[in-house]
Amino acid sequence: MALKLPKGTQFGFAPVISTAIATTAISKAAPALASVAANSVDTGDVVVIELPGWPALNNRATRAGAETTGSVELLGIDTTDTVLFPGTSGAGVLRKAGAFVDLDQQGDPTTAGGEQQYWSGTLLEDPTGRQVQLPTFKNAKTITLPLFYDPKKPWYPALKKADAKGEPVILRAKLVGGDVLYWYGYLSYNGDPTMAANTPMGTTATFTALADSILVEGA
Repeated sequence: MALKLPKGTQFGFAPVISTAIATTAISKAAPALASVAANSVDTGDVVVIELPGWPALNNRATRAGAETTGSVELLGIDTTDTVLFPGTSGAGVLRKAGAFVDLDQQGDPTTAGGEQQYWSGTLLEDPTGRQVQLPTFKNAKTITLPLFYDPKKPWYPALKKADAKGEPVILRAKLVGGDVLYWYGYLSYNGDPTMAANTPMGTTATFTALADSILVEGA
């Protein structure tokens, strides 16, 4: 058994650079390999994947691993399942993350969404009238990050700018032990401080994910 506490986790975010890096294909492997022009993606770059041919991989964010001639590893991504990743990937695009802004003075984050929804009904021929359920969609995932108010922190104007621009960003959570989670989605920020007697003033950042996270495990 290995229980892990979130103590020491640090969130951060980065804008996405608009320059598109073409990928002609992504392999079926663990980790997957993206075919890209030489030296277009470096080891350690964080990228967003735009891949219409494999919707299960579209809008996912991860970190680039080892480079070889004409390809780069996409860490934490396993494309060997032929149901989730049928046929070939087709062409797509990678977009690099800009500089990350780390958050501090964090409170306890809360998550919501991701709950499985169902269609419920009965079958005409079933004399028992037993109800059956079929899974349909899952609710959108959100992460709410409370941050103690300090307009002199670098993240305060950066969050205000991200909120005003309304463009997708990459959210990063660095966990104790070296594991890192990456998401891609929209970040909003209420920089007006909350006020209550004998309580530090706080602000709130809210992130809505466009796809599931990718876990890149530490060494």
